[in-house]
Amino acid sequence: MTRDPAPPPRVLYAAYRHDPDDPDRASGADHRFANALRAAGFDVVVSGPLTGRAWVGERLVRRVHRRLGLRHYTKFPLSLARRASRQTRAALAQHRPDAVFTMFPPTVAYADLGDVPLIYRLDTCFRGWHAQRPTFSALGLALAVAVERRCFARATRVITHSDWTRDWLVRPAGRRASDGYGLDPARIDVLPNPSGLPEDIVPDAADLARDALRDAPSARGPRLLFVGSDPARKALDVAVATLAALRARGSVDARLTVCGLAVDDARAALRATGLSPDLWREGGPVALVGRFRKVVPAERARYAAHYRAADLLLHPAHFDPSPIVVSEAAAFGVPTVGRRVGGMATSVRDGETGVLVPIDAAADVFADAILDLWHRPAARAAMRQAARTRYERSLTWTTAGPRVADVVRTAIDDARCATLRA
Repeated sequence: MTRDPAPPPRVLYAAYRHDPDDPDRASGADHRFANALRAAGFDVVVSGPLTGRAWVGERLVRRVHRRLGLRHYTKFPLSLARRASRQTRAALAQHRPDAVFTMFPPTVAYADLGDVPLIYRLDTCFRGWHAQRPTFSALGLALAVAVERRCFARATRVITHSDWTRDWLVRPAGRRASDGYGLDPARIDVLPNPSGLPEDIVPDAADLARDALRDAPSARGPRLLFVGSDPARKALDVAVATLAALRARGSVDARLTVCGLAVDDARAALRATGLSPDLWREGGPVALVGRFRKVVPAERARYAAHYRAADLLLHPAHFDPSPIVVSEAAAFGVPTVGRRVGGMATSVRDGETGVLVPIDAAADVFADAILDLWHRPAARAAMRQAARTRYERSLTWTTAGPRVADVVRTAIDDARCATLRA
């Protein structure tokens, strides 16, 4: 008599505001992690996403912050954190999962998980974020850190995307904004943020090699690509100023494509910079190509075509804890030139898959780095190959998905062993 096979481990995916079945929300991060767990054979059930607004008192505090010109109020209002945690508790009782996975601390901050292991994925921590790019008021930061700490206290394992974030997590805990969280390094797994592009639209290595031979760039200026929906944090002004600096230094046919930002929003942001509007006029050296939805095949193909046509990804962001665009560029053998901020030093291997400049670098520094690389075609070709090789080895979901599954599976096994010992 044969036994029925054991059911697959059940994972409760605790969503906050984004539906994990929507691949376009928040760069599709929820969607990719949930799908990776399903592909690994887990029975994934979803709680959320949360709907509704914060308590009226918290909305008033947020409004006062804006009126007084203060920095942002907290990212996770406490009323929503408590509602999200209640939602998770109800799902725990209904589904009786073997593990909980979340990307947002409010979903578990006020939930009693019992013996169920929690896997928490984060791209950045609030103290690290605020230290590198001050964003929150003192009250807002304190509330965000309080919710975050409650999540860490419940987490069995933590997945993050950079050594920079890990360093903040293991830094000794304390009350000061410069203090860390005191986490055990053995609980933390660092996984560079994989590309969000479907692998079926990524050309194979042989096609990219043929592209490079067919379009030898020595007789023209660099084709740069900027991808981002937040012109202030991603420093669109610095990207366009870098192009102006390149053209002023003799690279008169250098081009920049701006992707991911609505055309009208990009124009409004650029008008405030004081740069010459001739740069981004119709037919000018800066092409504003708008937003793209990855779920629409025609738009996804156009988005991929911009990567394929680029020589370098220009990513002058003031802060980026887990730059997915670096991994997308690497899929097309496109090296990145960016600041050494947040998770950039994990995503970009300086001098191998791209070039990192100091955190406070201005447009002239970016132009120097680009021209230096442009005048060394052999080094540039080696960098293209290295970027693509790294994509194939560690920046796809084919390689990252099993690593995430291993973390979850280990957390479940450890919890079961602890129960048996008890």
